[in-house]
Amino acid sequence: MPDDVDAEKCSPAPSSGGPDDAAPKAVLLEPGQDAQQWPLYRKVYTNAVLLYVTLVNTYASGVYSPGIKAMLIDIPMSTEVAQLGTSLYMFGLAVGSLFWAPLSQSLGRRPVFLASLTGVTLFNLGVCLSSHIHSLMICRTLAGFAASAAFPNVAGSIVDMTTERNRIPYNTMFRYITFTGPTLSAFLGAVAVRDSDWRWNLRSIPIMAFVGLVVYTFTVPETFAPALQQRNERIREAEQRHEDLLHRSEHWLARFLPRHNALHLVAAQVKQSMYVPWILLAEEPLVMIVCFYTSMLYGLLYGSLLFFPEVWHDIRGLTAVQVGYTYVAVLIGFIVSALLVGCIIQNWEYGRAYDRGTNTPELRLRSGEWSILFVPIGLFIFAWTAPFPHVHWSGPSIGAFLFAFGMLAVFNSWLAYLTDTYSNNTAAVVGLNTFCRSAIAGTFPLFTRQMINAMTFQGAMSMFAGISIPLTCIGFLFGIYGHRLRNHSKHAVHK
Repeated sequence: MPDDVDAEKCSPAPSSGGPDDAAPKAVLLEPGQDAQQWPLYRKVYTNAVLLYVTLVNTYASGVYSPGIKAMLIDIPMSTEVAQLGTSLYMFGLAVGSLFWAPLSQSLGRRPVFLASLTGVTLFNLGVCLSSHIHSLMICRTLAGFAASAAFPNVAGSIVDMTTERNRIPYNTMFRYITFTGPTLSAFLGAVAVRDSDWRWNLRSIPIMAFVGLVVYTFTVPETFAPALQQRNERIREAEQRHEDLLHRSEHWLARFLPRHNALHLVAAQVKQSMYVPWILLAEEPLVMIVCFYTSMLYGLLYGSLLFFPEVWHDIRGLTAVQVGYTYVAVLIGFIVSALLVGCIIQNWEYGRAYDRGTNTPELRLRSGEWSILFVPIGLFIFAWTAPFPHVHWSGPSIGAFLFAFGMLAVFNSWLAYLTDTYSNNTAAVVGLNTFCRSAIAGTFPLFTRQMINAMTFQGAMSMFAGISIPLTCIGFLFGIYGHRLRNHSKHAVHK
């Protein structure tokens, strides 16, 4: 399998004929434009900015929930309707991921990021200013749609800057931030609601997004090689014409606009975004399994986090701020998993195999095979300790830690496997996976409360733990037999 950076750099935007019909073409770059040749400090800085953008968008998904009770005082509505704000944001993420990813292949990363951050700033500002439930929900949905550009495009930007050999730490931190955002917002959101009001809680998002927009605009250049080539061609064309005033304007604009393609080419990309991911989903059992598996785990994560206020506040009698502190166990689990499994074990193991020439996509799954055991173990510990006030708080905290540790380790390995296997369609598979798991996660707030009322907290949480057991079996079986599916795949990149 060729390096997925090179595969994405050397392929123009796919035509509307199918996911694999784009013919490679040479990419001509000027000195300093090739992101893979950047010095380490520049890559680290660019990745830090992209991680901040990711944090803003994931933080926005969870910061809404801590203010629901205070929101009900100002805006007349039921609790069930108020909880739609979280679900609609996730549904916006799901739909938008299929729209933004292919556009970055045509227009480049930079204009997509700029449009996304502008939308995130404005729509979240609309959420803060809303005085009616309808406008609030519309703005939350559109904010999720705008935010969805971050996930496939940050992944694509990492591909632009790194090689297969040194990509693991960058991807690990990206996925760590993806999981940290909702958890961190639950803690900080509770503090903000206590010290101010629910509107100030939401005002933090447009402020953070605007800061990200300014920093990205002035410090992060385009990283996608085909877009840079188009910009260079436009500049050369303007120079060759001995440009008049109009051409000089075009020359100036060309330094900021990555591509001069016609409207019909952009329309072709939008059209492609509507069906290429679904072709992969329908024709590739491997894609179907990975998307189903990661989506169910992501849904369990979102559903489990919704249980925290129920058990710590309603059963154990903690204040809203104290409930926020209980998420620290989850954050520590993510941190330890990212450092130990992602940055150390997986990086060391894959690096050795890569240097020997024995690396395969299945090697990415190895670190997640044993880590997945912590998911059901952690959920069962939490379910059978949290609802009993006489059990020390450390019991459910240990369960939350183990669950978070296993969850991030599994996601790191499975998503890395997916992008390695389909490096020729990175944007499509990342966008499809984001769509599936965001759609599934968005449904959990709709029935979590009902589950607790019907089954008690212990029963509902035990059900989540029970669901994770067959998922664990799927993980082990896929680690053993998954290579057979890849070898018979129509669209996978083979070694």
